[in-house]
Amino acid sequence: MMIELHLGFRQKLKAVFESSLHQEVKLIALADFQGIDIEGFRIPGFKKDSEVKLPLWIAIELVKTGIAKFKEGEELDLKTLSKIHWIEVIQPSRTISPLPENFYLKLKLYMDELKSRITREADRIDEYKKVLTMAGDIVSSRLRKIVELTLARQTTQILSNLTIEERILYDGVREVLESWRSLYWVGS
Repeated sequence: MMIELHLGFRQKLKAVFESSLHQEVKLIALADFQGIDIEGFRIPGFKKDSEVKLPLWIAIELVKTGIAKFKEGEELDLKTLSKIHWIEVIQPSRTISPLPENFYLKLKLYMDELKSRITREADRIDEYKKVLTMAGDIVSSRLRKIVELTLARQTTQILSNLTIEERILYDGVREVLESWRSLYWVGS
């Protein structure tokens, strides 16, 4: 039974991840781009310094190759992460604040980018370590709060501040706890 719950849980998270990769983000062109067809998808051409909207999976590749950069606010940076970290650390354990859209994917992309830059820019190692620590603190804090919310059987008002990934986790943990409670007649 746990395996089925686990597989369903992973499938839901993977679907959210895939969906996030197809959401459009804004980029600023760093160079002229002629456009290209990739697997039936047309990436339109654009001029240097123009703003373009493209699916995240394409944007990632254009940023990696230096053709474009994310428009300010479209990606996670140290300043934004520090602010989120500060809020998570100081707020009460039963309070959960909203996170930016696609937070976990943006966090993963930010950490991957920093990790790859360390090989070229050794001075980035301190920033990477700082980001790694803050990310761990944020995730641990939110996981703890999600478990507490699940045990307290919280209202939808508080749950509306969860990300999609966190809501899937909350629902999965709640389902397991409710099954356990009903099986052993504890707290039903």
